Amino acid sequence: MSARPRVALDERVLATAQIALSTYIFSAASQKAEAVGFGWRATADAPSTFEAVLDAYEHSRMTGERLPVFDGASDLTIFLGPQVNHALRFLHDLTHVELKLDFSADSELRVAVEHLTRLRQAGFAVGSLEWHLFHAETVGQIVASCVLGRSPIDQKAFVIDVVTVGLKVAIEREGLRKVPADDAGAKDA
Repeated sequence: MSARPRVALDERVLATAQIALSTYIFSAASQKAEAVGFGWRATADAPSTFEAVLDAYEHSRMTGERLPVFDGASDLTIFLGPQVNHALRFLHDLTHVELKLDFSADSELRVAVEHLTRLRQAGFAVGSLEWHLFHAETVGQIVASCVLGRSPIDQKAFVIDVVTVGLKVAIEREGLRKVPADDAGAKDA
């Protein structure tokens, strides 16, 4: 049984949306870095618990040193490059701190909704391709993680599947992807 696409994605249209979304995220992260007085740095040993993120945030706030964000699982995303995914992780971690929300699924959903609210405030309408891509990147990946017990392996393919064939089929397809042996213990994205 094959699913009919919900949205047909022309490569040029997708590329334009990826550029706009990536530009927005990197710009928002840069503005946030200026506002809080520190930026971010991608590293394999970034904090992975809410308490550790709080400690790292306080350290960065006091010293001006860049906040460490996880550098893994950033090659296969809907964004233009790993650096944009790192910028999103910076925004994501700061949103957890600002809203005092841990890393539970409920809190992750609340953080995702905040990201989507900020995207709309930046001029991306609900229903725009950028909004659908970001919704799939945030809310869609939370649902997939809850169902599969892991984050999507190929985040770009997952996001495109959510937009084109829907969340149920995207999760089904993602569930069939093999976890690479060297990533079996990797942190969630």
